[in-house]
Amino acid sequence: MGSDRICHLVDGKRKVLVKEKIINIKDGEYYIYDVYDWEDFPLKKMNNTFGVKVNAQGKTTIYQITEYRLKPRFLTWIMKGEMRSQARTALISYKHYMETG
Repeated sequence: MGSDRICHLVDGKRKVLVKEKIINIKDGEYYIYDVYDWEDFPLKKMNNTFGVKVNAQGKTTIYQITEYRLKPRFLTWIMKGEMRSQARTALISYKHYMETG
């Protein structure tokens, strides 16, 4: 809880730097982190939740919930597809890491 990290994200167009802090953990279920600082990206705020749950078929699945706002606000809607794509890539990466170490 309260752990910080700095991520350098290069997407071919720009080098985005984000600073993140874990703000909530429920052991064995989920954790939430807040992106509290950034450079070279029009972010106003962002929280991410990564967790595991059992689905209706009794299988364990991983999930992600991302809440964000860009500035100016209209960019939130324009960038929705790109943000969704990046969130999916992150989720697939987590799944791969959990399965392979």
